[in-house]
Order: sequence, then structure tokens, then C-alpha cells
Amino acid sequence: MNRKLVCFNCAATSSPIWRRTLDRKNNICNACGACVRAIPIVMLY
Repeated sequence: MNRKLVCFNCAATSSPIWRRTLDRKNNICNACGACVRAIPIVMLY
């Protein structure tokens, strides 16, 4: 399973762990996922 993922927030294409947005519709990288857990308003969506 070799998917080409792109972060919905920052457009990163490489991440050690991929996460989902709070609405579970889009992929986000690990760094953006950590930010949304700390401060949910930071995300662009």
C-alpha cells in the first residue's frame, strides 16, 4: 500500500505519521496534527 498523501494544511508530502482532520475528510501530516491537538484554531480549514 504505497499512497501518495499530501497534507491538507501545509502541502507536505512526507511525514512519519499521517493523521486525519477533525472532520475525518482530509489527511494532515504529523506536525500539523500535533498543532491541531494543541491549538485547534490554527488549522486553515
